[in-house]
Amino acid sequence: MLGSQRRLLSIFGIVAVLALFGVGNAFGAATGTIKGTITDKNSGDPVVGASVMVVGTDRGAMTDFDGKFIILQMEPGEYTIRITSIEYTTVEVTQVKVKADITTSLNQQVEPKTTDLGKVIEVKGKQDKLKIYETANQQTISKEAI
Repeated sequence: MLGSQRRLLSIFGIVAVLALFGVGNAFGAATGTIKGTITDKNSGDPVVGASVMVVGTDRGAMTDFDGKFIILQMEPGEYTIRITSIEYTTVEVTQVKVKADITTSLNQQVEPKTTDLGKVIEVKGKQDKLKIYETANQQTISKEAI
């Protein structure tokens, strides 16, 4: 009888361990990644310091010196990505699909901003009365003046 109790206890232990692993996998949701590069549409140069945000979430990243970014641990689904920078126009990329355990690539070009102030700015230069670029000051005095 003692042997059957041990066997029953060991079977129960194995079932408990398997159940814990199964429950752990159920709660450990698989996530995906969004990564890519943001470049200037005209020159092809990387855009440094652009904000890449997932609309409707608190997830996002900034581009590095190579214009690259990475957003980790995204729940699977379809998202809109907003790219903003002071020097460039804001771009929204829709229908970005994130799948579990997959890296979604997002390479985007952005256009430089042009700002029209609506009026002409006139700049006038004046020359100082002192000649600030002279390196020596020389005075000539005649014999008569002495």
